[in-house]
Amino acid sequence: MIPIPLAAIPNQSLSIRLNTRRYEITLLASAGIMAATIVRDGALLVQGVRCSPSMPLLPSYKEDNSGNFVFETEGGDYPDYTKFDSTHTLLYVSDMELKDIRG
Repeated sequence: MIPIPLAAIPNQSLSIRLNTRRYEITLLASAGIMAATIVRDGALLVQGVRCSPSMPLLPSYKEDNSGNFVFETEGGDYPDYTKFDSTHTLLYVSDMELKDIRG
């Protein structure tokens, strides 16, 4: 798993290359809820999906053998941008790691 660097700010976008694929991730905070939009190699995968603890952001049929993203949070709390630089982390989980996890 690879931690994705996030700033402790409510709205942010980043571009990152993971396993030969280019991802554009946008995170927005509204009324205490974080929402994510993810684009891979120019193709929109999800838009405004609610961020939940320990739940993949992409539906499995959109992984395309390229991995997924999950928020790891302290105590199973919902992701909170004020804790991005401490106890709330966005992780990239590779396709191989997903296969190991799922058995």
